[in-house]
Amino acid sequence: MSSASTDPFDDESFFAITHLVRAAPTNFVTWTVQPTRHYLLEQNTEITNTTAWVDSGYGVLLPGPGPDLTRGVAATNESVEFYQARALLPLSL
Repeated sequence: MSSASTDPFDDESFFAITHLVRAAPTNFVTWTVQPTRHYLLEQNTEITNTTAWVDSGYGVLLPGPGPDLTRGVAATNESVEFYQARALLPLSL
């Protein structure tokens, strides 16, 4: 198992953002989840070595009952926005 709790030997087991819908004033981000992990959804208006990713405002998210999770993020005034989901190992399972 990887740190995202995926199985590298299973083509159907992956961790990724799978869908993004831009619908001002909210962008909807969907990513795959595993029941054994918690998640952070982060955003940025540029990707460089010096810019830090910022919490989308949700903090630590639980995976929910399905294979993916969708959250709405308030769109900024920037024309370009980037999102990343991070898998976290909970303190106890």
